[in-house]
Amino acid sequence: MSTITLDKCEKYFGTKNIYKLFSVEKTATIHDVLKPFYRLLLQHHPDAASESEKPEAVDKMKVLKTLYNILGNPESRAEYDKNGFIDRELEIAVNQAVEGQMFCKPTTAEDIDTYRECYIGSRKERSDIKQEYLKGKGCMNHMIHKLHFMPCEDEPRLIAIVQEMIDTKEVPEYAAFTKEPKEKRARRHARYGREAALAQNMLKEQRRGLDPAAYEQKIAAERKDAFIAMIDSMEAKYRDNQEEIEI
Repeated sequence: MSTITLDKCEKYFGTKNIYKLFSVEKTATIHDVLKPFYRLLLQHHPDAASESEKPEAVDKMKVLKTLYNILGNPESRAEYDKNGFIDRELEIAVNQAVEGQMFCKPTTAEDIDTYRECYIGSRKERSDIKQEYLKGKGCMNHMIHKLHFMPCEDEPRLIAIVQEMIDTKEVPEYAAFTKEPKEKRARRHARYGREAALAQNMLKEQRRGLDPAAYEQKIAAERKDAFIAMIDSMEAKYRDNQEEIEI
C-alpha cells in the first residue's frame, strides 16, 4: 500500500506490517484475515468513540478497510509481499472495486457467524447497549428488540452489562430497568416462548414442498439478506460522499 497508508497504520496500530497487525501468517487466506479484521474494526468502531475521538476512529476504520482490501486483491497483495508497499494508484483502484463498503459483507453463513462472534463482547456491542438503554430509558423490551444478536437467552448478560454501567455512573438509573415489574418480565418471557413456537411452525410450513438442499439455501439467503441490511445501516453513518476513498 502507499506510504501514506502505511504511516497511518503505524501511527494507529504500531506497525507497518499488516500481517502482524492482523496476527496472521503471509500464507493466510483472506478468510483467515476476516476474523481479526472484524475484531479490530469493532474495537475501534466510531460508535464506541467519544465525540472528540470520532474523526480519528472513522479514519482508523478506513485504514483497516484498505488493509483488508489490499490482502483480498491478488495483484495488490503480490506487490505488497514483494515490496512492502503498493503503488498509490493501485491502492485507489482496489478500494474503488469495493466502493462504499466500509464493512466486508458476508458471503457465507460462516462469515455471519464470524462477525457475530467478534461483535459479542466488543466495544461496539457495549456502545450499542448503552445507546439503546438511553433511548428506551431502561426498557428491556426496547433493548432486546433493537440490539443485534441479542436472543432472549442472553437477557442475563444484557442485564449484567447495563447494571455495571449504572454502578459506575456511566448511565443514569431508570426505574424501568432497575424496578421492572415481575409481570412485565413474565409477559416478555411468555412472548419469547410464543414467538419461538410460531417460528418453528413457520419453518415447518416453509420446509414443506422443498427438498432439504433448497430449504437450506432459502434460509441461508434470508439470513444473509438480514445481515447485509444491518451492515448497510452502519455503513450509511460513515460513508464518504466522495467518489474516491481518501486515505
